[in-house]
Amino acid sequence: MGILAVMMYGPNLPTQKERHADRLLIWKSAAPYCLSPSSIETVLQWPDDDEILLYMQGLLNTATICVRNFLYNSARDYGQVHVFGAISRDAEVQAHLGLTMEQSVMDM
Repeated sequence: MGILAVMMYGPNLPTQKERHADRLLIWKSAAPYCLSPSSIETVLQWPDDDEILLYMQGLLNTATICVRNFLYNSARDYGQVHVFGAISRDAEVQAHLGLTMEQSVMDM
């Protein structure tokens, strides 16, 4: 569901409560790949609409946690370890930043 959500909506994920129809569309697109037909039918036949809304919100939030958190943390970690606080300098990173091997980002 997380992969399809990003493919369908990019960075504008439907996490707001009022965008339930968008979440349901994502779920219906993803469900055939990971659920049995009887499981799909069971979820769609829940009598309480509030339960379905809560289920879809929780599922989307859980499925996209890697996109919303891990991606940014990985980028920050790369910058801290390989660019700003690198113990040894990488020639490719230095060239990309327009620095010689002797220069640091802090020299600029």
